Amino acid sequence: MATQIRVRRARGLVATTALVACIATARAGDLIPVYNAVVGGRSVVLSYDDGASAYTGIGRYEGMGTCTAFFLATALPEQEHLSEAPAYAVTSPRCAADLGADAVITEQPGIGRIIFKYFRDSTNRQTAIPVRRTTYATTRGRSLAILELDVSYVALVQQLVRPWRVPYSRPMLPGDLIAVVGAPHWSDPADSFLRLATCRFEGMAPVVVEHLWRTAYASFNRCRDVMPSSVGSPVLSVVDRVVIGIVNTTTAYAEGGEPCSLGHPCEPGPDGTRTRKDTTYVTPVAGINACFDERHRFNTLQPDCPLDQGR
Repeated sequence: MATQIRVRRARGLVATTALVACIATARAGDLIPVYNAVVGGRSVVLSYDDGASAYTGIGRYEGMGTCTAFFLATALPEQEHLSEAPAYAVTSPRCAADLGADAVITEQPGIGRIIFKYFRDSTNRQTAIPVRRTTYATTRGRSLAILELDVSYVALVQQLVRPWRVPYSRPMLPGDLIAVVGAPHWSDPADSFLRLATCRFEGMAPVVVEHLWRTAYASFNRCRDVMPSSVGSPVLSVVDRVVIGIVNTTTAYAEGGEPCSLGHPCEPGPDGTRTRKDTTYVTPVAGINACFDERHRFNTLQPDCPLDQGR
């Protein structure tokens, strides 16, 4: 039987009822709001809630294709008023650049825009920000892109677009309760806005292959309603209130086609190739906050930056 979590906001605090045992002892302020989402159940459409939503910093990225992206916290809360550096977003490289296998690019012209506050009930309050440049994108090991936006960090925060933190180190363990928040193309255009689904991490795939791309150490889950246009969606720890990964690819809604081809990711191994039905693969993002210098600007030469420099 699915486990249900209901969360409501009261005077700035997150109140929870019917919590599963693994988060029963967590502090309420650490939990992300999941509203009426059911663990393992269908996704729910999110609301702007007069600007109070925690998800204003997750938006639809209209680039080389349609993806989801999130506004990355590059400054600590006490530093945010000091940071005049540009705002950055994290997404899938598929929408950010034309990348082949095992590729790394840096400092390329930006493509498209990200629409924040992308809720069904906020179409007249959305914030569309052009992408100034693709600062970094890779399909080597990890599969992610970091975009520099055409707005300062402070200016975007002042527009009620809330940044999301990533942890410096965060292993993803089977059984972890997660939420995927994305803006997939929905069958009904009226519902093609930010949606949230909850489920649990199920395991780790040493290698995932799709078309030209080969991703290492991708965790997988079966959160519902994750579509091909969901790539780049942040995967959130319900307990820790941080982004621990982004959607890399999925076998959901894949019909026909050969294993390992475009839209049909697979897991090659010594005993042959495995294809998991209705499974979403996740690229970890832990540690990428170490790739920003004291001026809050992206720099892979930072000593603890885990990203491949492409040399």
